[in-house]
Parts: sequence; structure tokens; C-alpha cells
Amino acid sequence: MHRWEEELSKHPVNTTIALFEEQASRDVPIEDPLLVIEKNRFLKVALLVKDVIQNLDPDLVACPLESGPL
Repeated sequence: MHRWEEELSKHPVNTTIALFEEQASRDVPIEDPLLVIEKNRFLKVALLVKDVIQNLDPDLVACPLESGPL
């Protein structure tokens, strides 16, 4: 495993995304149809972010995540 792959896989953002996905997937009674739509949208966003991060090529990331953008 390359150094960047390891850093990316251990980055705290993965825990946050997993928490978002878990919370958005919870089965809670919602009576307002608009809230159901928004809850589903939130889950889609969480899954999209998860997918994007999982498919990043760590060798193409310009800088370590800890240092932020250039």
C-alpha cells in the first residue's frame, strides 16, 4: 500500500462520512413528504461523497489532506 493510500484510508473524513450515511439511513417515522425527500437527498449526497473519496487516486492528490489545499 502506498503511503498516500494509507493516509487517505485512515483520514477522519471517512468516519464522518460513515456517520452521515448511518444517520441518513436510520428508519425514523417522518410524516412530512418534503422531509422524506430531503432525508433521501441527504443520503444520496453522503453516498456520493463516500464514492468519490473511495475512488480517489491517492497518487494524484496534490497534497496531504492534513495540510489542506495549496
